[in-house]
Amino acid sequence: MNGSWTLFTRLTRALLQRPGPSLKWKWPAWPLFSFLAILSLSACSGSSNDATLGLQLVATSNQTLNCQRNTFCPSLSVQLLGSANFGALSVPEQAITFSQCTTNSTPFMILTPSTTTDSTGTASTRVIAPNLSTASDCIRASVSGTSLTRDFNLRVSSPSPSSGPSTPTGFTLTNISTTVSLVWTVSTGDEITYTIWRGTNSGDEIPYVSGLTQTSYTDTNVTSGTTYFYKVQAVNTLGSSNPSAEVSVTPSTGGCNLTRTPFGGGSGASSDPYIICSTTQLANVNDFKSDLTYFQLASSLDLSSVTDSHPLGSYSMIFSGSFDGQNNVISNWTYSPSSISSPSPIGLFPQLAAGIIQNVTLSTFNIRTPASYSGNSIGTLIGAIRNGPTQSSYGQVVNSSATDSSVIAPAGSFVGGLIGAAGLYSRIGGAAYSGSVSGSNTVGGLIGRPSGATITQSHSAGSVTVTSTTGIAGGLAGLHMNGSSLDRSYSSATINATASTTNSLGGLIGFINTSTVSNSYASGDVTAANGVQIGGLIGGSSDIGNSNSVTFCYSSGLVTAPAASTSVGGLIGTFTKATHDPATNATVFFDSTINSALSYAYTYGSTSIPASNLGRSTIEMRTPSTFTRASWSSLIWNLRPGYYPTLR
Repeated sequence: MNGSWTLFTRLTRALLQRPGPSLKWKWPAWPLFSFLAILSLSACSGSSNDATLGLQLVATSNQTLNCQRNTFCPSLSVQLLGSANFGALSVPEQAITFSQCTTNSTPFMILTPSTTTDSTGTASTRVIAPNLSTASDCIRASVSGTSLTRDFNLRVSSPSPSSGPSTPTGFTLTNISTTVSLVWTVSTGDEITYTIWRGTNSGDEIPYVSGLTQTSYTDTNVTSGTTYFYKVQAVNTLGSSNPSAEVSVTPSTGGCNLTRTPFGGGSGASSDPYIICSTTQLANVNDFKSDLTYFQLASSLDLSSVTDSHPLGSYSMIFSGSFDGQNNVISNWTYSPSSISSPSPIGLFPQLAAGIIQNVTLSTFNIRTPASYSGNSIGTLIGAIRNGPTQSSYGQVVNSSATDSSVIAPAGSFVGGLIGAAGLYSRIGGAAYSGSVSGSNTVGGLIGRPSGATITQSHSAGSVTVTSTTGIAGGLAGLHMNGSSLDRSYSSATINATASTTNSLGGLIGFINTSTVSNSYASGDVTAANGVQIGGLIGGSSDIGNSNSVTFCYSSGLVTAPAASTSVGGLIGTFTKATHDPATNATVFFDSTINSALSYAYTYGSTSIPASNLGRSTIEMRTPSTFTRASWSSLIWNLRPGYYPTLR
């Protein structure tokens, strides 16, 4: 330690005495320098020939950042001070970068991970505080061109509340089967949490759950036939509000009755939906499926007993109401008939019109159509979302998924893991599929064919197989067409073609026509026995009006095709030149280390874009600056050293 302090003293004197034309390096006095918090002296170790000898990273801001939770914090600054020798002091013009100390999820989001390289050696970054009242994190500063790094801790100190909380109002509850859902309005005041009071006699409530930050709570610890009384209270460090008005409920009395038909409760209105808690009640949906009818699933359902019969009562059903699964799981449906008399869309909901299906989770759904069945629009959740009559009237799928499932349609088209086809104006958000999907033509891991649809924040995993010689297949979507848009989505599914020739295979999308893709990626391998238009991200394309657009996307899977194949690209097989040409507006990339055998990024017409234009090595693909230089947004992408980009 004495040696380190002596070295620090020599360096400090050198800094204070350093001559030069720049006034900003003439330190005014020792007291000013004493305000700096020394973060590292460990870099002073090593041989006398060490290029980093004497270098220090010094903090020029407090390590306690005063900021509200989930907001921007003040800037954090560090300086690089020192020299390789003390005779002629000079500060290297090196870049200082900031990162999190570990690759685990940590509280602070670093907003500006790179910095300037001015001769003062000063670097600044901004962080955003977590959605917690207090938190701490380790931030790492690194100096390029040297081995010098320094870890130091930050802590958020949320300002004290300026006012106490008001009494919560609008306290209501919904009785569903053997759970009670409570909702109330937001109280005024700062840094508020809520306490639920509960009792089995009026006026005898005691604190039951505390520290809630949301304005809702579902009580699952209730007994059928017992009456419960509730109040809610707002709390912060300045005090507590008065309790809200008391509400009471008796679970299963007027709630979801398992033996009641057609439903376990409710009237079908938006404020009083039909309640479903049995397979019999689920089958009755077909008789009440018209516009503006609301359904709510109260408990998870096992459909093992309804093999090869339809859970919703009809194979030709067109649903146009609202179905909220409340994240309950519907599991174990097997549909594998020996024959199908007439072609129609196949799924839990065969067709969706201008309605909404949300918060539905499927597990172990297995659909297999006969080898002779050449129908289209096949998926576990929805066969087809019909064209919306207007831009304000359409079918929606929100926050819904299927896991550990399979869809096998040997002669079928528009085959998707979750949705077979989606028409004009339809919207799909927060959708996911994990399992196997196989079809003759137009096959996608999540959706077979979106046409005029909007897809956001969705993903797929597992495997996708196409079997026909004219097949189209993509990890997420098969045929993306007619003004469809895809944003903030990804696929890790593997894509395989088994026919002697195949048309259009892509890690994310098989074929794009007059549509857009942004902020998305594919990481699954693409393998073709033979064929044309094969790409790590997109297989092929056509365009009317030069409106295709692919921006802020990448692929990292291996693309494999025989030498006889044509139009094979690391990124895209063929791309019709559009108003936004990736070759001249490079915001898209593929891993050229994994695909070192490929010569092209993509082709259009008779022009081939070399792999070197958009290909980046694995190391570069795992380096944040590759993407920040291309204007990728850190608010959308999580860019971490040593990792491929992921979506936030």
